[in-house]
Amino acid sequence: MMVVACAAAVAGVPVAAWGQTPGYHLLGVLPGSTASSATALSADGRYAAGSVGVGSTSSAPFVWSEAMGRNDFGLGEIPGARLSIPAGISDNGTTVVGEQGNNNAFRWSGPGTFQFMGVLPSNGTQPDHDRSSARGVSGDGAIIVGASARRNSIFGQAFRWTEATGMQPLGFTVPGHVYSEANAISRDGNVIVGMSQAANGRSDAFRWTASGGMQALPLVADTTSAWAQGTNHDGSIISGFCDDFGVLWRGTSIQILQNPPFWACRGVTDLSDDGSVVLGVLRDAAQNLEPRIWTPLGGWQTPSVYFAAQGFPLPQGWEVSSVASLSADGRTFCGSAFANGRYEGFVLTIPNPGTFFVFAAFSATAFRRRR
Repeated sequence: MMVVACAAAVAGVPVAAWGQTPGYHLLGVLPGSTASSATALSADGRYAAGSVGVGSTSSAPFVWSEAMGRNDFGLGEIPGARLSIPAGISDNGTTVVGEQGNNNAFRWSGPGTFQFMGVLPSNGTQPDHDRSSARGVSGDGAIIVGASARRNSIFGQAFRWTEATGMQPLGFTVPGHVYSEANAISRDGNVIVGMSQAANGRSDAFRWTASGGMQALPLVADTTSAWAQGTNHDGSIISGFCDDFGVLWRGTSIQILQNPPFWACRGVTDLSDDGSVVLGVLRDAAQNLEPRIWTPLGGWQTPSVYFAAQGFPLPQGWEVSSVASLSADGRTFCGSAFANGRYEGFVLTIPNPGTFFVFAAFSATAFRRRR
C-alpha cells in the first residue's frame, strides 16, 4: 500500500490520522522469544512503543513506525533490560517513558539518552520511597507524570517531572490520604489525571492543574471509589471508572458507559479526542478480564467484533489479548494478539468512514498477505 505523507501533530490540538495507512501490522518477536506487546501510541498513530521479550524472563522496550520498523533501543541502553514496559510516547515518537521491573521510572529521548528518573525525596510524612513508575508524557515530551512509592506498603504519591524542576509531588485530594498516582497527562501538558487513596482503600479520581491543584472528580451515585486513567488532548474529557462502572467526565458531568449484562468495568484507559471511541477492560462473573472498545452506538464490543465491523477482521487464528492505546482520531489501535503459542504486538488502523467500503473489499486479501 502507498504511504501518504503526514502533517506534524501539534500538542494540545486535535489531530487527524493523515499519515496512517489502513491495515494491520504484527510487530514481531526476537529469536528465541515468544512475546512482544505494543503499549503506547502517538497522537497521530504513526509511532508505537512497547516491549519485546528477551529470552524467557526479560523484555526490552522498542519504538516502531510503519516507515522505519521496530527499533529495540532497550537492548543496548537499559541495564539488564528486565521487564521494561513503556507507558507513554511523545507526538513525534522520540520520547518514551515507562517502568523497568516494577522498580524504576525511565525516560528515553533517542540514542544514548536513557535515564532512570529516581524517586520523590523524603519529606518526613511518609517512609522513604524506593520505586517509581512513569505513566504518561505530554505531546512535546517535556512533562512526565507517574507515581513514586514505598515498596510493599500503602504509601506513595503522584509526581510531575520536567527537566528544569525534576520530580515534584502533586499531593492528595484530601488530608489523610496516603497514596496517589498520576496516570495520564493531556497532550498540551496542562491537565494531569489519576487517583488519590485513603488507607482503607477508598479512592478519589482527580484532575490536577497548576492553577487549581488536585481536585476530586464527582462520583457516580451510590459508588464509593473512583480512578481517572486517561484524558484527551486538553483535559476536557477524562476517562476512568467508579466502582464497577466505566465513566467519562466532562467538566462536572459524568457519562456512565453502561456494562453488558453480567459484566463489570475494571478500567477505562484511553479515549479519542472527542470521546467517541474508548478503550477499557471488563470483568465477568468468573473474574476473567477482557479488553473492550466502547462507542456510543455499539456500546462495549470485543476488539474482534469492532475491528471486523470496520472492515478489518483479524488474521485467521489470531485473538486480541490486549488493546492498550489509540490515536487521537480513534482510528489506530495498538496492543497484543495471540496465536500459535506466542503473543505479538500489533498496530491496526481502520479506514476513514467514507473509505470503509473501498477497503472492506480488499481487507481479507490484505490480511492473508501479512500473516
